[in-house]
Amino acid sequence: MEMRLSGSMCLACLAELERKIRGLPGIGNTKIQYPGDNLYQFYATPGVGWALAVVTYDGSRLTLDELLSLIRVQGYRPYKVVEKAGNRQAEAPTR
Repeated sequence: MEMRLSGSMCLACLAELERKIRGLPGIGNTKIQYPGDNLYQFYATPGVGWALAVVTYDGSRLTLDELLSLIRVQGYRPYKVVEKAGNRQAEAPTR
């Protein structure tokens, strides 16, 4: 699953979020691409930043809503959430 995150782009804060996501049951690989790693970040509106999170998880142990809830509690807004299963992609609602 991939998603963009808005909120604090402090590298320590993003690393803490990544650590908390990895601590959830059913989480596999997790990577948050920091703003400096994002080639398109330079073209974003000044003062508005985003990070790209790529998370692999077991849907039988953790629901997408539970994952998004943890992210929101940490002060981030997930958007452009895209579930990837095999060759199929579906955009999930982010409320």
